[in-house]
Amino acid sequence: MYNFFNFTSKKTSKFVIKMQIHKFGGGSLKNPQSIEQAIKIIKQRNNEPTLVVISAFAKTTNALENILYLARNDQDYQDELNKLKKFHLNITLQFFNDKNASIFDEIDQYFQQLEHALYNYKDWEYDIHYDATVSFGEILSTIIIHNVFDLYGLANIWLDAREVIITDTLHRDAIINWDLTNKMINEKVKPLLRDNNLIITQGFIGRSIDGYISTLGREGSDFSAAIFANCLNAECVTIWKDVPGIFNADPKIFDNAILLTHLNYKEAFELAYYGAKILHPKTIQPLEEKKIKLLIKNFLDPDTKGTLIDDYTTKDKHISSCIIKKNQVLISISPKDSLFISENDLSLILFIFSDFNIKINLMQTDAFHFHVCIDNNYFKITSLINRLNEKFNTEIKHNLFLVTFTHYKNAIFNILHNENIYIDQYNGNIRQCLTDSIIL
Repeated sequence: MYNFFNFTSKKTSKFVIKMQIHKFGGGSLKNPQSIEQAIKIIKQRNNEPTLVVISAFAKTTNALENILYLARNDQDYQDELNKLKKFHLNITLQFFNDKNASIFDEIDQYFQQLEHALYNYKDWEYDIHYDATVSFGEILSTIIIHNVFDLYGLANIWLDAREVIITDTLHRDAIINWDLTNKMINEKVKPLLRDNNLIITQGFIGRSIDGYISTLGREGSDFSAAIFANCLNAECVTIWKDVPGIFNADPKIFDNAILLTHLNYKEAFELAYYGAKILHPKTIQPLEEKKIKLLIKNFLDPDTKGTLIDDYTTKDKHISSCIIKKNQVLISISPKDSLFISENDLSLILFIFSDFNIKINLMQTDAFHFHVCIDNNYFKITSLINRLNEKFNTEIKHNLFLVTFTHYKNAIFNILHNENIYIDQYNGNIRQCLTDSIIL
């Protein structure tokens, strides 16, 4: 645990920053060629103060989760850890021929810290241990990017997001403490921008108010970019993806998917909330508050239009979107000691879900049951069911699909087997169906 908070630094004088935020995800940064592409993009757009938010390199978070699982179950994780280290070293070696370059010492030091966290924090609560371990993915990627950018003539400052993104004590899906985060960014980041045109920092990670490393939820780097944009009053956030922008359906599945070149904040939030993977749902609110534009651009073809998200709605067309969430679980809950489910039962059930920090994707009640659809998370669901079974009976169905249609009356996707739908809900322009199969 760290305690680095120091709020006694001198006040910085106010100055206006015309700021741009760029975010690169792990799916884009997966090899030396993609890093060179990121350099090209930033060089073309670095005429104004720029902050670049970087995710962990491709599949690194998954690898760290697996290593953490092995460590906590007293299994040998050294081979997997060595593979991960070799992956990062191989990327670095493509740019630095001299193995005595300082970057290799830095990588080695961070892997030593990672091993320390894996071995010495095993008795910590799982979520705290998770954040302390998995956060190394972003630290490693940004250390490498920072050094490579310097090598290519892009002078930059490496910023540790754990010093400025301050959260509550809820781990793996922490809630931002906006007052402290604003204070820290004003005190630590704005002075850097006076003399430096480019800052490299991490997405996804922060630090809890009691000094532990925290994370903002999977795919939370988009949210990190929005946090920095809000606190720095940025003009625009650009999120670079390996797709041309936001589509009304997954173009890998649907040949007739349409690129949405413009969305307002509300529509973008709806798509993200219902499960469109292109954007983290928490990203929108900090941008809407300050009317900051959001661009989703194609990493491989940066001159294409992409998707613009702002508050302009006059000429929007209501195009129906189809969002499919796989690997869903339906839990049907009924009381043990009575025939009907009561308001008190519902209150207790919802409290239990909140206590486990489990998001409910869809819910429905009848006289005898409370039906809940959630993402499949083996560790959380096992503990959740054990807790629910103390007071209730539970039935579980796995491997389901949650299909959401926006602007349903205009829907162009016919993918449902009507006889296989467990929950079917309409809410204004939204239709949501929980089913065990879909037509693709």
